[in-house]
Amino acid sequence: KLHRSLCLTMYQITLGRLLYTLENLDTFERVEVPDSIQHFARVALDRMLSLQG
Repeated sequence: KLHRSLCLTMYQITLGRLLYTLENLDTFERVEVPDSIQHFARVALDRMLSLQG
């Protein structure tokens, strides 16, 4: 459980929810990002994943 988060909704992520998602990836609909925004979506995702509290 995150005690403090830089993202407003990131605190909602729990190990249980993450495990459920990873175990059930094949049951969720795939998200397709248009080519016109893929680069900036990747930049934003990389920045979020690199944040340290």
